[in-house]
Amino acid sequence: MKNNFMNKLNAFSVLYAEDEDGIRNNIEEILKHLFKEVITAKNASDAYKKYIQNKPDLIITDIKMGNETGLDLIKKVRENDSKTRVIVTSAHTDLDYLLEATQLHLVKYIVKPITNDNLIEA
Repeated sequence: MKNNFMNKLNAFSVLYAEDEDGIRNNIEEILKHLFKEVITAKNASDAYKKYIQNKPDLIITDIKMGNETGLDLIKKVRENDSKTRVIVTSAHTDLDYLLEATQLHLVKYIVKPITNDNLIEA
């Protein structure tokens, strides 16, 4: 059953937003094995531009990215799109972030470090 699910993922595209180069590169390598197309972004502004250009099936975003947050990105996406699935990753378990994130119709909130198993579960 897990393999069948994994095979279905390769029909979809994903946008991954993470400001830390090392983490972004590592997770991108995992995602390339799972999805048809992987688009990466270094910050929320870059991610939103790439979202508009590519209309990915899934967005995975870090919460803290410099001056902007992944929640800022999701709010902009949600202005016109309530269907794109979103997963938030964060090293923070801050209650304010969690509460704000739940209002944005997320699929999952993953606390870092991201592992292959918790990514696939999400």
